[in-house]
Amino acid sequence: MPPDRSFSDDPRASFPPLPAWLDTPRARRLVFGDWNPIIRDPIDVLRAALLVGSVLLILLDKNVEAAPLVTVLIVLVPRAFDMPRLFDLMVVVAMSIQAWGNLFDLFDRIHGYDKVVHFVVPMLTSAATYVLLVRLDVALDPARRVLSRQDVGTFLITFLIGLGYASLYELYEFFADEAFGTTLQKSLGDTNGDILAGALGALCGGWIMLIWVHRGWTVKRRLPPDVIARWWPLPEKPDTR
Repeated sequence: MPPDRSFSDDPRASFPPLPAWLDTPRARRLVFGDWNPIIRDPIDVLRAALLVGSVLLILLDKNVEAAPLVTVLIVLVPRAFDMPRLFDLMVVVAMSIQAWGNLFDLFDRIHGYDKVVHFVVPMLTSAATYVLLVRLDVALDPARRVLSRQDVGTFLITFLIGLGYASLYELYEFFADEAFGTTLQKSLGDTNGDILAGALGALCGGWIMLIWVHRGWTVKRRLPPDVIARWWPLPEKPDTR
């Protein structure tokens, strides 16, 4: 069985190099945190902004059928499980484009915004969900795969998760139209187009997981600053004395 790259003694080979602009302690603290126990990093700022937007949706009684509080609960999941920052960011971005779209009426103001949401949400959340399943020991940890064809399983599971999300989204739109009198589903063609956009997004989500797997990056834990400093040491400054 191959070594567990998520907990390797020399894990630096399992991560991409950091860009040059992160070669200062201040830049690393700004990007990776931890700032304080409540707001740890820029992703938490986006999470807090989403909470504010969701509260505004409720106070303004505007597009409440979008279930803003459910959106907030969803973005708390990757934080609760200390998922890798990229996947944490994926979930926050996916929920944000939907929430802000409802708050600022972007679905009506921008032609095609609806299709963008139907594409992006399954793409980002499917990959993040696969990582969550790995954290729960439900899905295969790519770092522990024995056969290369197991990558096909990783891709298929991620794709099917995204396709399921796309279908559930349409079921919810149907329920909202029946229960709240909304017009989220414009026509059969609009619904089929949404499902197609979701399916394409799910395919991209599967490719995201394959890229992550083949680069050997971890799916196990969020990296705290001390780990980042150990695995990506700052270059030593020359002694100019």
